[in-house]
Amino acid sequence: MDNQNGTTDLLEEFAASIEQLAHTIEGIARLEEEKAETASLGYHDRMDGILKREQVYILKLRGLEQKRLRLAEAMGWKGLTFRQILSQSTPEQAGRLSPLFTGLDSQIKHLREVKDTAERMIQVRLREFNMILSNTTGGGCDENGVPVKGPSSFFHDRYV
Repeated sequence: MDNQNGTTDLLEEFAASIEQLAHTIEGIARLEEEKAETASLGYHDRMDGILKREQVYILKLRGLEQKRLRLAEAMGWKGLTFRQILSQSTPEQAGRLSPLFTGLDSQIKHLREVKDTAERMIQVRLREFNMILSNTTGGGCDENGVPVKGPSSFFHDRYV
């Protein structure tokens, strides 16, 4: 195998790893959307299953990122950003990689947006739970919905 074919093979493997990263991030974003919907509808019993599926995606993402780093190093792009890779690539390589980098960047931005939404919904639900709990235990909540310890009582302070 000559150097040109080896570089082409590495480039295709690198490109495939970028596509796989984008696909995996898209899957994580779908789970984040599902988390937000689940939290907003109050289906708390479903959250554990979503989190377990998300862990699988996170492990896959870590493996793909390690693969991408290994391939980037083999291509002579160790430690470079995507923009730097494009500037140091041949026009053919840049033509192959540029749309993939753009797609990956788009998926990452989408993931950040849906993750923020999911976190906000979960925080709203946690504040609601804290308020309910504090009302049942006699304490109040601060402006963030965090329970404030109420006055002590013989019943609550006694060891059994």
